[in-house]
Amino acid sequence: MGAEFERGVVTARDAQRVEVTMSLSASCEGCKLCDKDGGGDLVMRGVFDPIGASVGDTVEVEFPAEVKRAAAVALYVVPVAALLVGYLAGDLLGVTAGVSRDVTGAIGAVGAAALAFTGLQRRERSMSRGHTGSPWVRAIIARGPEGT
Repeated sequence: MGAEFERGVVTARDAQRVEVTMSLSASCEGCKLCDKDGGGDLVMRGVFDPIGASVGDTVEVEFPAEVKRAAAVALYVVPVAALLVGYLAGDLLGVTAGVSRDVTGAIGAVGAAALAFTGLQRRERSMSRGHTGSPWVRAIIARGPEGT
């Protein structure tokens, strides 16, 4: 599976990162990299921009295949696995401590899920500092009114 490409308009800029607004396309099915805005468009924040696009420019964004795969794992697999492992660990703790297994299982599940989400947030922040493996502006298709 290779890289995927989408076109959108730069709506905000911050240092070497831009925010790109795109229309919903078929390749977006099941992908959670973007947020939906009030108008039904998708907004991708923190897109690495090595070429200096300006607000209003139409750009092509490249999504390496591993980004979508990693996002799917982070959103679906990690939280479910953390809940299961946490519940089992809490259940075993309840058996050995002679406390209600349901209560310790629930506490273990919530605690493991919280740790998993904290770890995912840290991982996302560290990945966003660099651009390897993250979406990036590949080309400026058309200059906007502010980019001329």
